Order: sequence, then structure tokens, then C-alpha cells
Amino acid sequence: MKIKHSSIVHGKCPVNGRWDYYEVSIETTEFLEVSEMEETLDFVRGSNKTQESIAEEISLSLPYHCKVTLAGRHSQNTQTVVVCEGRSKQ
Repeated sequence: MKIKHSSIVHGKCPVNGRWDYYEVSIETTEFLEVSEMEETLDFVRGSNKTQESIAEEISLSLPYHCKVTLAGRHSQNTQTVVVCEGRSKQ
């Protein structure tokens, strides 16, 4: 079974101070409580961080089996996609 959750988060670019909006995709083959996912996303929403930092923070806050993809547009022309693969079980 493959499960895919999606949401939107925003962050303020530390380089130019503008708000960026990102589509978040969380893929897993195991159960993930939506409330746990939403709590993690609420924590990073509105943060003053790069897209890469936001993606990493989401990934490290979720269970090891989650793959996080964060896609967003910068300066209206550049589409950037950051992928954090699930971590190995510890």
C-alpha cells in the first residue's frame, strides 16, 4: 500500500524577505496520523527559512518511513523541488 498526503505551507525567504508558498507531499507505506502531520506542518508554517531547511525540518519531525517533497516557485520563474527520502529504521 502506498499513501500520499498533501498540503500547503508558506515561509518567508531569508534572502529577499518575500513569502513563498510550497506544496508539500508526504508519501509513506505505513500509517501516519494526519494530526501528527498537521502538527508538524503548523510548526514550520510562517518560518523565516529556506525551502531546503523547511523540507528537512518536516522530514526529521515525521516518522522514518515518510518521504517528503516540497515544491515551490521563487521569483515567479524558478520552480524548485526538494525531496527528503525516508530515513532507515533506527
